Amino acid sequence: MNVILSFDVEDFVTPQADDALLTWAGILSDLALTGGFALVGERLRSLWRRGRTDVIDAIAGHEIGYHSNYHSLHPTYPVAADGLAWDAAVRWVVERDRSGIEDIRETFGRGSFFYVVPGNSWTPHVSAAMGRLGVRVLGDLPLAPPFKRCCALGMLSLRYAMSFEQYYGASSAGQMREAMLRDIGKLSEECDGEGYIVLYSHPMMAVTEEYWDTPLAGGGAAPREELKPAKLRPRGRAEEIFRFVRSFLEELSSRGDIQMTSYGRLLEEFDASRVKEVRFEEVLDMAAAILGKFDYVGAGGRSFAPSEVFGLLVAAAQIRRTSGRFPKDLPVRSLIHPVDMSERELADRRRCVKAPLAACLESAAALAEEIDDGRTIPKSIVVGGAEMTAAQYLMALACALLEESGREARPPESVGALPDAAEGAFSEFKYNGTWLFAPEFRGENVLREVRASSWTYKVL
Repeated sequence: MNVILSFDVEDFVTPQADDALLTWAGILSDLALTGGFALVGERLRSLWRRGRTDVIDAIAGHEIGYHSNYHSLHPTYPVAADGLAWDAAVRWVVERDRSGIEDIRETFGRGSFFYVVPGNSWTPHVSAAMGRLGVRVLGDLPLAPPFKRCCALGMLSLRYAMSFEQYYGASSAGQMREAMLRDIGKLSEECDGEGYIVLYSHPMMAVTEEYWDTPLAGGGAAPREELKPAKLRPRGRAEEIFRFVRSFLEELSSRGDIQMTSYGRLLEEFDASRVKEVRFEEVLDMAAAILGKFDYVGAGGRSFAPSEVFGLLVAAAQIRRTSGRFPKDLPVRSLIHPVDMSERELADRRRCVKAPLAACLESAAALAEEIDDGRTIPKSIVVGGAEMTAAQYLMALACALLEESGREARPPESVGALPDAAEGAFSEFKYNGTWLFAPEFRGENVLREVRASSWTYKVL
């Protein structure tokens, strides 16, 4: 079982949070463990303002990630994105966060390669924007399956498993340690001793009794200048918590069934196994598989999102049209789902129809210039004078290329606008009732984008 230690470094209001962060970093360094410290841009700037270069130096030896520029300050990402079209929302995130990313690069001499979602404030636009800003890994993606790595919108993603804070209520360090070790054992049984468990903490919570952004919970919009330092724990209690942290990590890192890893090593493994090109025969295998189930598919021992299959089939058809032959190998592109879809378009289910090869090749040639990394899949495609949804066209193109290659094509009777994955966590995801959002905020426009992003999803 692989364990990653991840830290949300966000409290730029409470000065005592600086020493808590210093203590956490010191414990990890003493035990030769690597932590992933995801910094809010304003949190980093608060360290500079208070002259805490000792804290900056202490975390510099660990992995440095990003946790948004202002975390809970309004407007949050979903609230802002809900009133914008896709391109405008992505630009809004890029502009809001560019300075935070640049501040981290200037301070540590390296960019933030991982990003942690702040307080359920995730939207697909955020993932797309972070990709443009050089981020490769997304921590605590709400849609990620437990214990497994996945990709969504081109980002290697995981989900948080358990927090250190949930054990701070026990009366002694020993009781905290035993309870957390017991629960780690349960998680190990759930994942059969394999997979990835992300243990996380908000470092300031070792010394504070409440979160710094409590006035912003439930949609509160208190201005920054009115935010007050969080209530502190008694000094003895904070010391007891850090005794627990040290003893727990000593025990965890000594166990033979635990592999302590990090976001950086995770990314190295991903890049080492990442497929940049696939054989055309494997593309045909994907075409046959996606006709059987509109979802991410496996080929050659690897998985491919529907958006990736779409890009591969279009590229194959375009090359067939221009050269008269199918290619031997094809590049894998990271495409974005069809965007700005209405509820009616998302619910649209249409009969699958085969189209003549020539018409499919002609439409693929028109699409080829638009299909590149980070580009969106069109909502509709004209094939032989008839308009098809993106999903319809995917099925028609799969059939045409299979049959042209002498293989059988069995399309489903009909296909919806979204892959099967959209019916699970993508449809269940919500904002209202969670930490930062007012009960009346539903974010319907953003939630439609969440469901549509299932086109880009695959489990590794």
